[in-house]
Amino acid sequence: MVTYWIARAKIINNKSYQKYASKAGDIVESYGGRFLTRGGDYQIMEGTDHFTRVVIAEFPDKQTAINCFESEEYKNAASNRKMVQEMLILFLLKVIKYKNGRKL
Repeated sequence: MVTYWIARAKIINNKSYQKYASKAGDIVESYGGRFLTRGGDYQIMEGTDHFTRVVIAEFPDKQTAINCFESEEYKNAASNRKMVQEMLILFLLKVIKYKNGRKL
């Protein structure tokens, strides 16, 4: 089932974050991930503005997203960001709801 990798970040050191981002993008794509948004403009409608960047990537399934996240190449890229920002990463399964045989 399609899975979304959603990352919210508070970037403290842009140079170090860019080091991470320049490597992570190719890694995500090598695992079949496709970016839906990567740091685009957004507006918080409710809640705090603690995070300053949002990234969403779509993977063919949850296990592929996990394999990417746990891969040595991703861990190496992520080591560039761990000391310079706060990060929240979650995986969300795409669920399609039906009512009376029709997609909602």
